Amino acid sequence: MNNSKTNLSLAIGAFALAGCVTQVGAADDAAAKSDAATVAATMKASFAEKGQAKLDRLNQTEEQKFCSEAARTGKMNLADKSRLEKTALEAVKYPADGNYLGDWKNG
Repeated sequence: MNNSKTNLSLAIGAFALAGCVTQVGAADDAAAKSDAATVAATMKASFAEKGQAKLDRLNQTEEQKFCSEAARTGKMNLADKSRLEKTALEAVKYPADGNYLGDWKNG
């Protein structure tokens, strides 16, 4: 009988936890964006510049914004993904001498 009570308690706990997860997952898009804005504002308010660490570090690039949005929503616009990939690849600067490994003696 004690085992039945334990199993019942575990089942009730599992259903309660599932309800919590469902509620978190059901947050609407506007609330999620508002939360992201609140986090960004809190970070900017609490971050102090020091030496080379400037406030501009908190500003996301277009690529970072795209990845954050895709991670948050679970959706990815493939046209934007392709455009951002192409732009990033075009910005890569290859070594003029063709030596990709560098010079280990000079660091």
